[in-house]
Amino acid sequence: FCSSTVHYWKDDVTPLSAAVVCRNEEICSYLLGESADPNKPSTNGLTALHCAVLSGVPLTIVKRLLAAKADPDGQGLQMFTPLQWAVYHDYEDIVKALIEAGASPETNYGVNPELDKKVERMIRQLSSQDEVFEKVHQFYSLSCALRTKNHCRINEEHFFQEHPFIHTVLFEVGHHPFGEQPFCEVNILQGRYSLDHLDDDVAKDLVEWMINEDPNNRPNVEQTLAHPFFWTEER
Repeated sequence: FCSSTVHYWKDDVTPLSAAVVCRNEEICSYLLGESADPNKPSTNGLTALHCAVLSGVPLTIVKRLLAAKADPDGQGLQMFTPLQWAVYHDYEDIVKALIEAGASPETNYGVNPELDKKVERMIRQLSSQDEVFEKVHQFYSLSCALRTKNHCRINEEHFFQEHPFIHTVLFEVGHHPFGEQPFCEVNILQGRYSLDHLDDDVAKDLVEWMINEDPNNRPNVEQTLAHPFFWTEER
């Protein structure tokens, strides 16, 4: 398992992570086939995906881990997510694969402003190549603007923007039904939300529809704008 390489990290990693570090795709495939847990962290909180990105492994290994249900956000045990490390090392193909698997670019936003700028630049670059990533870029920009209260950056045409891979909808300035960082992503995954700040029952009905656990049961933009919440007195 390339023990010298693993020893250099000064970490107690899993056999799967060790195989990843050594870029041994055959052993990775074997261990995953034997139900190795890609989300089991090392002593220092590194998952197999963290190890993959930090080692600069081929994209095929990253995709194998993701196919085996590796958490694209790396379990939240490290200061930086696998995606942030991939951006730091300029691994654009890995960044794209992670986002397509549901990684959240805005996770840990604000921890390192310079890295945040680099994340934004890479997503913008991807958006110039792919229409779907244009929506990812819009979602990222809007989400970050809401978190920093920089409302002047928010364009009304991007309200009700749905992330194309994780199907989260941004729709409101000032409050997030799933709470603030660092608990927002965990609450989304566990379906915990609060609408106590909303006094309008019609608004609550709309919000609950928009954050339905099943993406297929959520409204599109046209259905959202047709909701009674947006009806005028003339209607």
